[in-house]
Amino acid sequence: MEKVMGRLAVAVGLAWAVCLSRTSWGDALQRSTANMSANHVQAAATSAGGDAFFAGGGPPTNNVVDIYSRATQSWSISHLSLGRFDLAAASSGSEAFFAGGFGSTYSSVVDIYNTTTSQWSTAALSQPRAELAAVSVGGNVIFAGGQTAGPGGTQQSSGVVDIYNVASNTWSAANLSVARSGLAGAAVGNLAIFAGGLPSGTPSNVVDIYNSTTHAWSTSTMPVAMCFESATSVGNLAFFAGGEINAAGNFSNVVDIYNSTTNTWSTAQLSQTRGFLAATTVGNDVLFGGGSTTTFAESNVVDIYDNSTGTWSTTTLSQGRDSLEATSVGNQALFGGGEGATSIGPVDIYTDTISSAPEPASAAIIGCAMAALLIRKRGARSRE
Repeated sequence: MEKVMGRLAVAVGLAWAVCLSRTSWGDALQRSTANMSANHVQAAATSAGGDAFFAGGGPPTNNVVDIYSRATQSWSISHLSLGRFDLAAASSGSEAFFAGGFGSTYSSVVDIYNTTTSQWSTAALSQPRAELAAVSVGGNVIFAGGQTAGPGGTQQSSGVVDIYNVASNTWSAANLSVARSGLAGAAVGNLAIFAGGLPSGTPSNVVDIYNSTTHAWSTSTMPVAMCFESATSVGNLAFFAGGEINAAGNFSNVVDIYNSTTNTWSTAQLSQTRGFLAATTVGNDVLFGGGSTTTFAESNVVDIYDNSTGTWSTTTLSQGRDSLEATSVGNQALFGGGEGATSIGPVDIYTDTISSAPEPASAAIIGCAMAALLIRKRGARSRE
């Protein structure tokens, strides 16, 4: 009888340990690496139809599109209609869009890839420009701001917004409240948010917000002015991180965070000051990777914000680099290309190993149910 009760106590202890460990699970990201076929510096990245795309960039300026299939975890190659860098990318449904950029001159080309048919088509922006931002929200793909040609061979910031409606296959135009290049865009719910940028010589704190339900524009002000920052979103939060914060080109560690529910701003800090970094979201995790440090060294730091816990942590890229791009597909976040790499087209792939596993609460319930069943069986045997 004592042996049975002793075993019962051990079983109960182990079962409760399972319950407790399951409820305290946190996100886990596992890194793997790959290489693309071309250099993608100042390129563009997006995901559609289960594929991740890294397009354009250089050096030299190229039209290569490296495509990663999440299903097969394999790579293939396609091409833009025109080689260029400083272009912008977004996706809607099964289509990926690559717009603008600079080749031999400012481009108005929009290359559109349909992942269902594996076919390309083209469209045109209303104004040729580079260093623009792209966001997809509510069935609309929006390309805002950028740098374009000015009079007498000069360069000037653009306030043009080109809006493509997927359902009607039509284009319309709008204007930002302040013309600027080097801005960043993110989508939260039915809102497309375009923040920061460079109107002239000084970074801006202006935020233009497009509501895809009402088709109305509004403005806000971010806590810290910045340009050439990175942006992404999770839940009801949009993040704008790093970049340049003054005319001297000094970099920042500030993360401006917009809460779409309360229409308020807050700030956080990256673990390292840097600009020309990349951002993406996988599961509950927001990732900010790479960039150029205050000494213009290429960084391998990845700052991670866990939206489920509200906590920050860090990991690393396989090699430091700036001017890289990031996107996510399924439970994987990809950081590709960049300047300063020791190999052609490096890619760091972070797999969220928790997102495909049972939810912590479900796992806890299963563990506790197993414990109760085990207790009942032990008790029944002790009575025999």
